Amino acid sequence: MRRRTAPARSGGDTRRHYRRRQHVIDCVSYINQRLVGGTGGAVLLGGNGERGDTLEICPWGSGAVSAAGADRVGEQCRCPGYHHCKLSRKMRSGAKTGIRPMTLSPKVIDISHYDDIASFEGLAAAGLLGVIQKATEGATDVDPTYADRVAPAQNAKLLWAAYHFWRSEDSAEAQAANFLAVAKDAPRWALDYEVSGGTPAAIVAIMNLIKAGASGKMMLYGPKDIIEELITAATDEEKAFLAQADLWWAEYSVAAPTPSRAVQAVWPTIFLWQYTESGTISGAEGEVDLNCCSVTDEDLATHWSAAA
Repeated sequence: MRRRTAPARSGGDTRRHYRRRQHVIDCVSYINQRLVGGTGGAVLLGGNGERGDTLEICPWGSGAVSAAGADRVGEQCRCPGYHHCKLSRKMRSGAKTGIRPMTLSPKVIDISHYDDIASFEGLAAAGLLGVIQKATEGATDVDPTYADRVAPAQNAKLLWAAYHFWRSEDSAEAQAANFLAVAKDAPRWALDYEVSGGTPAAIVAIMNLIKAGASGKMMLYGPKDIIEELITAATDEEKAFLAQADLWWAEYSVAAPTPSRAVQAVWPTIFLWQYTESGTISGAEGEVDLNCCSVTDEDLATHWSAAA
């Protein structure tokens, strides 16, 4: 479980756009101070700071704000004047804007037999809401800790999910059968696609087979570079299928995820972001993978086990 990478474009730098772009930057600065305690963050300027550009707080927190006009939650900046910005006016008045910045607060841990879990109650007390446990790998491997951890995690009121580690040398049929024999009843499942050698057709094939036999909702896990390659090579039909899965994105050493426009066209929202493989948290011994989520705690619980 791993990866990382890069920024976004800035808008046109011509003199006539400078004041409008500066207005966007000032609004961003204000929002950073108001919503994330002055921690600052990446400023994404797609477009030229024109009238009508969208100011948007990145759901991954750290103050990342976009003026890209993306179709996400946000408010319109309707004029180039500093004092008439609808967004900053709403922020100053305390009115609701529908913007939900998200701090780097771990909500989900993913584990395997390599991880030493001292107490699932401890994980819950530390603020975690969910656990994604490795169930199987390839055509025959079964994680020896899977069966023993289901009940303790659920008794601690933690959301439960299982993942399968994909191997290029094994057939989709054999791998799907291996996973379903162990974890078909998990309320949520993920395909862990983090090794090279796959094709969109191969990934769609195994996910289709697991989806047909599993009861839970599906996710696709992958590091940034692997997911980018997958989407670049995928057909429209394959993209349509993949879009049915929630995206579980791995990218480290960045303030916010940096998916390309091609990835965002398939997944407008990243469901889970694995932001570290070396996190520490009460209830777990040593370093572990930690993930934050793009929805509220309440919505996470609802969405986690909603009908597939």
